[in-house]
Amino acid sequence: MSNFTVAVAKFVNEELERWGDGAGRETDAPYSSYVAEYWKVGLPIINRNGNTTEIGADGKSSRPPWSAAFVSYIMRKSGAGDEFLYSEAHGHYVIKAICAANTNPIIAKFIGHHPAKYKPKVGDLISAERGYARNYNFQSAQDNYGPKPVPRGHFFSHSDIVVDVDAVARTLKTVGGNVTPDTVAKKTWRLKQDGTLVQGASLICVVECLL
Repeated sequence: MSNFTVAVAKFVNEELERWGDGAGRETDAPYSSYVAEYWKVGLPIINRNGNTTEIGADGKSSRPPWSAAFVSYIMRKSGAGDEFLYSEAHGHYVIKAICAANTNPIIAKFIGHHPAKYKPKVGDLISAERGYARNYNFQSAQDNYGPKPVPRGHFFSHSDIVVDVDAVARTLKTVGGNVTPDTVAKKTWRLKQDGTLVQGASLICVVECLL
């Protein structure tokens, strides 16, 4: 592990502890203020917290998803600097990482890999589809966006940060923000014998961290 990925794991686990390992809820105190911190430090966007509601294009009121703000917060706090694309949409930095794999894999610090062809390690990001992007995958992401600049719009997705890999047990653990039910919590993933993820239909990409 590098100094950067050690910092990533440290800060992620500190946030997990702050949320009581998934016991906290975004609308309750003090957790609502933690969400505000992710928006402000990670992006920065002010005047948003765990109770903020906004009117969407469909005219309906909802709380803004903050899972990408959580990732941006961790990356910025860990010292990623200008190497990471901070965004309130996971799809933006995922597509940038996939593009980097095709155009500048030697110098880029975040590289997008096909989930079936790469062994995740601590500090990496595992991205999966959600919502209307059901059945979106690495190939469709690469075909639709790979040759193009990072889009203003995005496909719905979610990413978790890898904090532990157990090669013997063939499992890895990730932590993500705004996971069900509106908290910061840990998830366990199964690995194949070669160290790659047991492929699920929802997986889009593993973003390798090279810092």
